[in-house]
Amino acid sequence: MKLLVIAPLSIGVIYGGVRMQAIKTSEQLAKLGVDVHYYNPWETYDPTAFDIIHLFLAGNETLTIAKKLGDINCKLAVSPVFFTRRSAEVIRGFVKVESIASRLVNGIFSDYSIKASVCRTADIVLPNTASEAALIRDGLGIKDQYLSVIPNGVDKRFADAGPDLFISKYNIQNFTLFVGDCSAPRKNILPLLKQHSSEDKPLVLIGTFDDSSYSASCLEIINSRENVVYAGPYKSQQNR
Repeated sequence: MKLLVIAPLSIGVIYGGVRMQAIKTSEQLAKLGVDVHYYNPWETYDPTAFDIIHLFLAGNETLTIAKKLGDINCKLAVSPVFFTRRSAEVIRGFVKVESIASRLVNGIFSDYSIKASVCRTADIVLPNTASEAALIRDGLGIKDQYLSVIPNGVDKRFADAGPDLFISKYNIQNFTLFVGDCSAPRKNILPLLKQHSSEDKPLVLIGTFDDSSYSASCLEIINSRENVVYAGPYKSQQNR
C-alpha cells in the first residue's frame, strides 16, 4: 500500500500533539510494510498515485486540500484532532445556522463548519477517543459508518523508563506533573497554578509558554512559588 501523509504546515514550528501523532502513526505504518510518503508543499504530486491519503487535523489549514482530494475521488482518511468545551447540541446549532447563512452570504464559516466540511470529504474519520467520535457524530453530523476510533499510543520505551535521571537533575520526588502546551488556556495551567499552594506536593511543568498575557500570568505565579518547577520544553532529537 502506498500512503501519502499530509499534516498542517504549522507542525514545522509547533511541536505539539498533531506533529507527534502524524510522525508516530507514519512510523508504525511503515513498520507494517506501508510505503509512507510525507507531503511537501514545494513538490508536485499526482494524488491518484497513492492508495490512500491520510490528512491530519480538520481545520482551516487543511480545508482547501481536503476539498480538492474529495473532488478527484481520492481515498481519504482524516484524523480531525477535534476538541471543544461546547456540547454536541451547541455545535450542531452552529453548523445548521451557518449552512443556512452561507446560502445568502458567502464566506460565513466558524471553525465547526470548517471541521465538518473536512470530515465530510473523508472516506473514514479517525477520532482518538469515543467522546471525540460522539462530538463528531452528534455535533458535526458525520455518520457512525464513517467513524473509527484510533486511540493515541505510547512509545514502548516508556514502559521501562525510570525516574533516576529526573530526580538527579531536579532533586525532587513525589510530585504532580504536567506535560503539554502551557500557553494554551484550554490546558488550564493558570487555574492549576492558582489552586496549587505552598503546602501541596511540588508541581512540575514541562512545555512551552508564549508571549501572551496568559503565559505572563502563569510565569508570574511560577516565579513566586518555591514548590513549582518549570522545566521548559523537551524535544527529542529525532523529532526536531
